Amino acid sequence: MSAKSLSGDPPDSFADLEQVIAARHAGLSSRLKDIAVFALAHPNTIALETVATVAEQAGVPPSALVRFAQALGFDGFSDMQRLFRLRLVEQMPSYADRLAQRESAETSDADTLDQLATAAHRAIDDLAAETPREILALAASRLAAARRIDIVAQRRSLPVAAYLLYGLLNLERPTRLLDNQGGMLAQYLRSLDQADVLLAVSFKPYAPETLEAVRAAAARGLGVVVMTDLPVSPLTAFGKPTLFVRDAELQQVRSLAAAMCLATCLVIETGHRLVAARARKQE
Repeated sequence: MSAKSLSGDPPDSFADLEQVIAARHAGLSSRLKDIAVFALAHPNTIALETVATVAEQAGVPPSALVRFAQALGFDGFSDMQRLFRLRLVEQMPSYADRLAQRESAETSDADTLDQLATAAHRAIDDLAAETPREILALAASRLAAARRIDIVAQRRSLPVAAYLLYGLLNLERPTRLLDNQGGMLAQYLRSLDQADVLLAVSFKPYAPETLEAVRAAAARGLGVVVMTDLPVSPLTAFGKPTLFVRDAELQQVRSLAAAMCLATCLVIETGHRLVAARARKQE
């Protein structure tokens, strides 16, 4: 399928752009799918760098970036880049300040800890700016109302799930971690009740065990709350609601700072709803 056959009216906001990428992702070529994932995972790079620099970091020729932009309905890369820059303008006090920060980081002799701390700080800033509060509230309400919460996560997501288990148990919420120990995940899934909520955490490359659990829970009519990284994540089709978090990356190593921040916030917001529910019962 050619870029032109995929083209339509270009989106006019970054939020619309994310939806268009997610909707058209399955119909893209393998290379354009890779660019889509890179663009959503590194929106600041797309906003601030030249097409040559973006191509080098994404590991693709510049012409592929142009084809990707055209596949989304834009005239070219620069036309698409405008929306990525608009995102920065909307969420930061000054676009010029962001440029200055980037240039300062590039010219400094910051060590690994300085670089990672700076990247993590920006990831948390992005999380705060981009997370719809109504989606966060809905997720917390689902967890507060559930008969039992079953958390599923694998690999890099497991530390986030372990914290969620700790926090929710401290709220005296009946909670289990379905970590597939002993290969018993399927048996656990068969024990789920429709009053339960499955809380799934998965980041690229998306553990197949987690996706299997989410599909099984959705097929049985359970509520599913998802924490993932990108709109093209396969878990988004089942998450009602879905919370997104893009974490910091340094030398191809991704941190969990922003993900842990989101998990902590989810526990606190769940606690607020439990306290409010108890107060209502005492009235």
